Amino acid sequence: SGSTWNAPITINYFGYAFTPTSIGFGKAAAGASYPAIYSGGQFSDGTTGLMRSTDGGTTWTKINDGNHQWSGISQVVGDMRTFGTVYLNIAGGMGRGIIYGTSAN
Repeated sequence: SGSTWNAPITINYFGYAFTPTSIGFGKAAAGASYPAIYSGGQFSDGTTGLMRSTDGGTTWTKINDGNHQWSGISQVVGDMRTFGTVYLNIAGGMGRGIIYGTSAN
């Protein structure tokens, strides 16, 4: 939320363009003044990505790996009580329900 909004079109990550399809917020990292931002989307090489920023969107970290693509991500949201926990729904549902992961860093 806010009085103005600039939607990211692409995020550059180690030479790949990342196009977000969903953005959600979660509890801020220790010492951070802005909520963690989570984004699900697709990289320019066709793989699915789950990204997190702890500094208001200035820098991003990929938090999934090549074994966890889920056929795309339709919704993503962070846990507002526990930093590093993220929930997602994959594109098209695919009968997997809600997927979540957690990381202390």
